[in-house]
Amino acid sequence: MFNEQQINEIYNFVYTCLSTIYANRVKPWDRDDYHQNILEKILHQAHRYNPNQGTISQWVGKLIKNFIIDQERKPRRFNLTDDFSFLTDAAENYDLQEDELFMDRLIFYQGFMNEETFENQEMMRLFYIQGLSDREISALLHVAENQLPMQRKRLKDRIKRAIRNR
Repeated sequence: MFNEQQINEIYNFVYTCLSTIYANRVKPWDRDDYHQNILEKILHQAHRYNPNQGTISQWVGKLIKNFIIDQERKPRRFNLTDDFSFLTDAAENYDLQEDELFMDRLIFYQGFMNEETFENQEMMRLFYIQGLSDREISALLHVAENQLPMQRKRLKDRIKRAIRNR
């Protein structure tokens, strides 16, 4: 575990990184939340720190970077209470043919995915709908992490071929 001086250094280092290095990637109103979440992550993973593999700053920097990447991959939640102007824009730009094509493809995808294995269905749902990382998915599905990108690519290729052949 870390001593008090190291904890203070980590605390300041995380705040400095979020304010300078990652200032373009982290919104000012998210910095405090990110700071808190990263510190929690550091405390939970402190047992993984190995001084033979690098300094504390390097290890913490890697955790910060991975945390920010994970946050960027997650789908943004839209707050409906802020602004309802998107409703009028959507009504003005509505195209019935485009909507029918979209619904046709959606029904096709649903039928295609129903024929897939449970593992493939879950992998696609967790990655594209819930925005989980490959690491999180591999932990949930008990599959090797390095296998998932290729599995997704093959499934997407099968979908493309099926669309071309219909």
